[in-house]
Amino acid sequence: MEDQLKAAGITCIGKKILPNIGEISPNIIRLALGIPAKEAAAPEIAPPRPPVLCPGCPHRGVFHILSKLDCLVTGDIGCYTLGALPPLSSLDTCFCMGAAL
Repeated sequence: MEDQLKAAGITCIGKKILPNIGEISPNIIRLALGIPAKEAAAPEIAPPRPPVLCPGCPHRGVFHILSKLDCLVTGDIGCYTLGALPPLSSLDTCFCMGAAL
């Protein structure tokens, strides 16, 4: 954007005062403009919650039956991977996304 503004004859700076990599947070903008950074509030600690399939997920029943069949189950990455966790414990391996067998 800076190059385009300069090409249009608009004087600006950015690359000299902003980092070339990483996220540009409000505090980084404040510091670039010479404004003191604000102190971050202490994060609230949320109770841990294990990942689970969504309520009513149609895969839940399939995983339940697969866990009873004593067979090798290969899953895809994504929410299907949750079939590997208790209480379903039906997924044995996880293959990469979109790699249909």
